[in-house]
Amino acid sequence: MSLVSRRIMLTAGVGVAVGLVGTAAASGLMATLIYEVAPTDAVTYASGALALLAVAALAAVVPTLRATRVNPASAMRAD
Repeated sequence: MSLVSRRIMLTAGVGVAVGLVGTAAASGLMATLIYEVAPTDAVTYASGALALLAVAALAAVVPTLRATRVNPASAMRAD
C-alpha cells in the first residue's frame, strides 16, 4: 500500500511543483483577471497546492485500501 501511495503522491507533488512554477511565471498575465488577490499571494498558492495534494492523497488511499482487502490467490484465479 505504501509503495503505490508513495508513487502517486510523488507524481502529484511533481505536478503541483510544476504548476506552481507555471503559475508564478504567468502571474503577470493573470493579474487583470483576479479580484482582490495579489498575483503572488503565497496563501492562495499554498492553499491551492494543499487542496490538490489532499485530493491526490484521498484518490491514492481509497483504491489501495480496497485492493489490500482482496485475496491475491482468488484475484489471480479470476483472470
